[in-house]
Amino acid sequence: MTNSTTVDLVDENIESSLEMRYPFSQPISKIKLKPSSLAPLKVFCDQVWEREIKSGVKDATLAYGEQLVGMNYSEIDIRQPLNESGLTSTIAKLALTYLNASPILLNSQKPLVFQDLSFVGAWANLSLPDYDYNPIHMHPNCLLTTVGYLEVPDWQKMLKSQSKEKVVKSGFLRGQPGSMFVLSDTIAESSPFSSSVETVIPAAGDYYIFPATMKHGVYPYPNGYGVRKSFVVNITLNKQGFGKTKIPSHILNNSFGYRG
Repeated sequence: MTNSTTVDLVDENIESSLEMRYPFSQPISKIKLKPSSLAPLKVFCDQVWEREIKSGVKDATLAYGEQLVGMNYSEIDIRQPLNESGLTSTIAKLALTYLNASPILLNSQKPLVFQDLSFVGAWANLSLPDYDYNPIHMHPNCLLTTVGYLEVPDWQKMLKSQSKEKVVKSGFLRGQPGSMFVLSDTIAESSPFSSSVETVIPAAGDYYIFPATMKHGVYPYPNGYGVRKSFVVNITLNKQGFGKTKIPSHILNNSFGYRG
């Protein structure tokens, strides 16, 4: 059984407690964002993607895909709508709660605050059916990966259809098509002590936080069940923030986006 704890937060953009799950040694956190708080971001993304699909031309001013390994129809920069909607502040609060509850922070007298954070990338993904996917990867030069969902395929309809065909295509019973899988550091395919794979089957509004060094990916999904629209925000600490942690200097100098 996976251990978990919850943390209550007060924020106008969230509608649930922050759940901290420990399928591995590092926690994977989940919270539900209010539809009203995500609406401006979704409208922004949908308008861009509708233009791109209709014209067949990607918006060069927002293009983010060249920096990514994923094979998605479109990946666009969303820093402006995040700031304008107030979601940046909410995401910062969630990241601080996650970090201040983690073993990385050993000095309770110096909790991390907003001024210790650095946002190092924010983009939204439009993943179309039958092909789009993200290979196994991790996010370099940052401390945390955060993933939110604006729209997802109809998982229940997909599962029901697969069951009727009596053939489990793409391993859907393991939650693979269109969902996200997160890998542990365990090399063995199975272990009596720890799970090696955590599958995330998201709903619209779900928001996840986990260490950027955790490898993860997304399988393609079949047509006829809707589309997958997600967004990602990479977060790290600035020099002041890292100074409050107990991360060894030799590790800081090689990862997490640290600039000493």
